[in-house]
Amino acid sequence: MHYEKSLPSSSSLREAQRRSNPDRSLNKAQDWIASPSARNDGGKKAHNAVKVKGQVRIIGGKFRSRKILFSDSPGLRPTTDRIRETLFNWLAPVISGAECLDVFGGSGVLSFEAISRGAAHVLLIEKSQQTLEQIAANAKKLEIPSSQLSLIGSDALKSLASLDARSFDIIFLDPPFDADLLYPCIQRIVQHQLIRENGFIYIETHLPILNDKIPADWKCLKEKKAGQVYYYLYSCNLTKTDS
Repeated sequence: MHYEKSLPSSSSLREAQRRSNPDRSLNKAQDWIASPSARNDGGKKAHNAVKVKGQVRIIGGKFRSRKILFSDSPGLRPTTDRIRETLFNWLAPVISGAECLDVFGGSGVLSFEAISRGAAHVLLIEKSQQTLEQIAANAKKLEIPSSQLSLIGSDALKSLASLDARSFDIIFLDPPFDADLLYPCIQRIVQHQLIRENGFIYIETHLPILNDKIPADWKCLKEKKAGQVYYYLYSCNLTKTDS
């Protein structure tokens, strides 16, 4: 796993150093997880230790039944086992060898589930540095190589706008429910042509999709509701065939 070059921002020197030396960052993150109550350094408590909120289980593939920790970050809401099982049943014919984009990494469980089931590579975007550290620690624990997972620590909309030269087979779009980011992200995905011909995009939201805000060439293949969560699978940029 490696850190992608971050977008220009007011990031601190410490954050820049972390991205330029990912192995050091992962080792530090792992140390924090081993002692979540905060480490002692010369008798002083570390104030930047990752606070662990809970854990979630990977439900399929080579990491099946392995548990990952997720950080205590506002709005972080891991996709439930029930929804993930349905989603990856939908994706079963296409996940092997897929290039994936996880726009709101959160717990990282969608990325880890995709890799567990044979995805070739996942690019994960996560704005919170604390949450990103926890994802990195989980990846280290699972021994996921850099050829399969890359991390971007930045704002989702800015990151999507920076990916002009890249495209993906599958995009996971699961924004925080209290943020109005779903449709702006869809606009960025279309504008920067981030989804490949006949690719798939998964959407998870707390409100029904507004069909007039979905691109005309996106076809809804699957949709379900679990509790207060609506989730959808679209096929994007469908190849037109002559009749």
